Amino acid sequence: AQGRAEVAALEAELWAAEVEAKAHAVKRDVMEGLKSKLTVTAESQRMTSSEKEKVSSDLRAELSMMNAQIDQLEGQQQKHVAREESLRNQIKVLEGELWGAPRDAWPSYKAVIEQSKAELNEVRAQLKDTKNAALALRRDISQKSSKLPALEKVADAGSLVREQMERQLVERMEEIAGHEERM
Repeated sequence: AQGRAEVAALEAELWAAEVEAKAHAVKRDVMEGLKSKLTVTAESQRMTSSEKEKVSSDLRAELSMMNAQIDQLEGQQQKHVAREESLRNQIKVLEGELWGAPRDAWPSYKAVIEQSKAELNEVRAQLKDTKNAALALRRDISQKSSKLPALEKVADAGSLVREQMERQLVERMEEIAGHEERM
């Protein structure tokens, strides 16, 4: 009778050990799943944060390039204004000389004056186009510049969330490691 009691006790211990081993296996699987989900979530947040930072950085680079274009357009405007003034002065001088020139030279003077007037009209058109391009570019810069603070705020918030998630991931991994050691 005592042998049967020992066998029954051993079978009960064996059964309890099997149940405990299965419970540990289930816990280990759950912890591995949790660990995997935490890693995937942290990586996803890291990618999202990086994308937001890239959008903000790309916009800053685009604004910088647009400001360089504005500088270039302003330089062109100055050249057009100087050329316009030069042509107006040239036309005045030619018209003044025309009246004092011999009659047979008038057709040549008139041709040069007409050519200068045509060039003046062309320079004025270029000046107008340059001013319009600069105006449109300034408008685009203004619109995009107004978006930049919001993008930077979102990128900064994304970075903070990512850092918090990474800290939580490390804490959870340490907790899981502690649970695994106790098993």
